[in-house]
Amino acid sequence: MTIKSAAILSTFFIASCLGAYASSAPFGVLSAYNLVALSGNVVGPTGSDVQGRVAASGQILTAFSSVGAGLSGNDPYGSLANGYAMVAAGGVNVPSGGTIQINGGGGVWATTNNAKYNFNDGGALTLAGKGGTSPIDFAAEQKAMTTLASNLAGLKANGTTTVDTGNQTWLDLNGTSSTLNVFNVTASQLASKELNFITNSSDKGATIIVNVTGSASEVLGGGAVMVNGQQEGDQNNDNGLILFNFETATSVAINAQFDAAVLAPNAVVTASGGQLGGNIIAASIGLTDEAHDVPFEGVLPIFASAIPEPGSFTLLATGVFLLAGLGFMRRNDKKTVPVRL
Repeated sequence: MTIKSAAILSTFFIASCLGAYASSAPFGVLSAYNLVALSGNVVGPTGSDVQGRVAASGQILTAFSSVGAGLSGNDPYGSLANGYAMVAAGGVNVPSGGTIQINGGGGVWATTNNAKYNFNDGGALTLAGKGGTSPIDFAAEQKAMTTLASNLAGLKANGTTTVDTGNQTWLDLNGTSSTLNVFNVTASQLASKELNFITNSSDKGATIIVNVTGSASEVLGGGAVMVNGQQEGDQNNDNGLILFNFETATSVAINAQFDAAVLAPNAVVTASGGQLGGNIIAASIGLTDEAHDVPFEGVLPIFASAIPEPGSFTLLATGVFLLAGLGFMRRNDKKTVPVRL
């Protein structure tokens, strides 16, 4: 193999590594879950409906009328859930030991249990000590999601944010990138305006990140998420590409239908104004309505602080070894080239 060939092959392997990491689940194992409480509980009234999976570092305190019913049609990260529809590191404790309907996603892993289950998809209850350790390392995920939120907040905005001249209740967010559009929005703007994302033919399908500033935020008190003037919902594909990042928020109250992913690793997120449609990753979650399973499938940037996944790390190591081999070849070449007198 020539030096030039080795360099090309090494570059190929490193590029493959970066591509593998970039196209992986954006939230790692948490991408498989509809609701995630990183350091607290998931609370809600009896009869609440979550169409995806639920995970809590603390307790799950809700007798859900249904969990996992929406996973049969769209479950791109299901293999990361290890066969569980619910994970409760602090235990499942519902009022009067009520019944939870598990309609998809697998079984239940919990440290303790005070609930009955109808496993309509063939799952089972696994209690800690009888089924290994927790399938989610919540302490590690809390750190990872906090770091991710910080990194996303540090991105430079490349989209414009203006009040719509034709509709004063709309805040137009206009981005033109074909891959990633980043916006900065204040908590007060988010509380008083409907957000209307303006997409052009060139940026259709691009990932959208909305960084929200403020320690306490009320989300969309005046309306829903819109794209090109059309309200988002389960039948639209756009909301699976929209992520709201609350890096510093300690409280997020969602008082309207909200179709987008939410990353708020240090906040208590409550929802009371309508259905949710996306991954909700927060410190703790209070749900009074229903959550629809619309996985976030946007492509996030690769940050320097990110740790490659096992498969990607192998590829990266291969590239490093090839580069090392390249250096060795160069040294050998120097030793074997005859000296002209």
